[in-house]
Amino acid sequence: MTTINFGKIRFDFKGAHSTSSAYLKNDCVTSGGNLYVALADVTGGNPATDSANWKLMLKGFNFKGVFDGSSYQPG
Repeated sequence: MTTINFGKIRFDFKGAHSTSSAYLKNDCVTSGGNLYVALADVTGGNPATDSANWKLMLKGFNFKGVFDGSSYQPG
């Protein structure tokens, strides 16, 4: 019988991003309140600025602290 290797076909959440950790393609990490997915096998880097290896999946909240009554911008 022939075996077909489809590789990794699901996302694997790894938690908070670490610059010293190695990630595989389709691993997901949080960084700066956002969720990113690895586009290739990568070690470290910065998901927010390394668009060759990371893709933003979900933009999180930009928490500013306790409401102070001033005007706020979307996001």
